[in-house]
Formats: sequence, C-alpha cells, structure tokens
Amino acid sequence: MNPYVIIALIIVWSLSMFGVGKWQYSVGQEHERVEWQTKENKQLSDANAKIIALNAAARTREQEHAAQVNAISTQFAKDRNELIARGKRDADAARAGTLSLRIPSNCPDASGGRPAEAGAGAAGSPATATTELPRQVTEDLLDLANDADAVVIQLTSCQAILISDRQGASP
Repeated sequence: MNPYVIIALIIVWSLSMFGVGKWQYSVGQEHERVEWQTKENKQLSDANAKIIALNAAARTREQEHAAQVNAISTQFAKDRNELIARGKRDADAARAGTLSLRIPSNCPDASGGRPAEAGAGAAGSPATATTELPRQVTEDLLDLANDADAVVIQLTSCQAILISDRQGASP
C-alpha cells in the first residue's frame, strides 16, 4: 500500500475523530446547559411562588392592621366627641347652677374667710357641713377634669395602636 494513502487515511481518520469529538463535546455542553437551565427555572418558579404567597400574607396582615387602626381611630373619635358633649353639658349645668361642687366646710371659705365650724356628723356623712364652690371655680375644675379625661382617651388610643403595631410586626 502506498504510504501516501496510509497517511491520507490517518489524516482523514484523525479529522473524523476530531469532528466526532467536537460534536460530542458540543452535544454534552448543550445537555449540561439544558439540565442547568431546567434546574434554575424550577428554583426560580419555586421562589416566585413563595414570594407571591409571602406578599399575599403581608397584604392580608396590612389590611388587618389597617382595620385595627381604623377601629381604634373610630373609637377615639367617638370617645372624644362624647367627652366634648359631656364637658359642654357640665359647663352649662355649672353656669345654670344645677351642678355644683362642694367641699367640707372646715376648709377656708372661698371668699377668704375663716373655716366654718365642723358639724356634729362624722366625716363623709350627710350631716357633715359643706360649702359650695363658686361657679367659676366649678367650671374651671370641670374643664381641668375634662382635659385630663381627653389626655387619658388619647393615651389609651396611642397604647392600642402601639400594641396593634407590635402584634402586626410579628409574622
């Protein structure tokens, strides 16, 4: 056999082996890329589904929290309106003289005089002598009490919102 034919066959065979190797390499690469992409796509879909579920849960918690805050706000407005109405009624009654505040008569007289003599009854009993406070003092004390009640209502609402916030923050 001619040595050139043998060399040509060896070259053809080598090129064939190189071509088959290259083809197998590219098929293997493609197969690996498909496997990797399939795995990554599954992980991505699982993560997206989890994100959607977590977002839905968070929106639900937000809506519940908003409803709680709305209920607290409504109750605050109702209590505040009742307090304002009660304050007006008390002030009107104090001006009209139908509501009066009394103190034990052994206290100095509101006009600056000496204390009155104590009655024969025990302290706190109906027989104990009392003195009526002047109307302006009664109005001022009622205003002060209403202001204190307004602060209590506001702080109660603030505490309720803080408690609601803390409960809403924990998943």
